[in-house]
Amino acid sequence: MSKLVPFTARRKHNAKRPASGLDKTVYALLKVLKIPFVKEKKIGRCHVDVFVEPQTIVELAGCYWHKHICLQPAHGWSPEDEAVLARDVARFAFFKSMGYKVVVIWECELRGGPDKVRARLKKLKP
Repeated sequence: MSKLVPFTARRKHNAKRPASGLDKTVYALLKVLKIPFVKEKKIGRCHVDVFVEPQTIVELAGCYWHKHICLQPAHGWSPEDEAVLARDVARFAFFKSMGYKVVVIWECELRGGPDKVRARLKKLKP
């Protein structure tokens, strides 16, 4: 029997979450590059991590939480992990259907090569 979580204990999807280390690093890179951006913008039914005018969404994905290939187990993803992947694919398809460009920055990309991430972000400059 599953335990019901009281309504007040559920995460409110419209509440801003505290910035992670990945978020803070990318925000700093965008500021250094003088690229104006908005944090945690609501687009349609979803929230995005970073929005850059006119039509670019930057999603900041932790490898563990978003199931990046760098952490894929040898036996493959569990059904729960597959659901996480499917959710992200559906969100990105939704954004693209509305005419947005979606750029995903993975946590391991930033750890492995901040200069490459900076170069990708520099291309977003209006």
